[in-house]
Amino acid sequence: MGYDEAEEYLASNGSWARETRDHYRRAINLFLTEIGDRKEIKASEFGQWLDSHSLGSSMKWLNFNAVKGYIRWRWGVRHPAL
Repeated sequence: MGYDEAEEYLASNGSWARETRDHYRRAINLFLTEIGDRKEIKASEFGQWLDSHSLGSSMKWLNFNAVKGYIRWRWGVRHPAL
């Protein structure tokens, strides 16, 4: 489901603080649980997923950056969700 890849992504960013990795892990795992490890997800679907959660602006920004970074790492900068 991509959880192993998510851990590899987090490990590849060794300069992050432990708390940052923990927050990113939760955001990425939530995304993988609800959306799956989908190469073909569109930007609009990603936005809908973000909007489907009652998050404050800072948590929404954190989730956006965590998942966006994971997608970029996993499939590259030309991914449609980016």
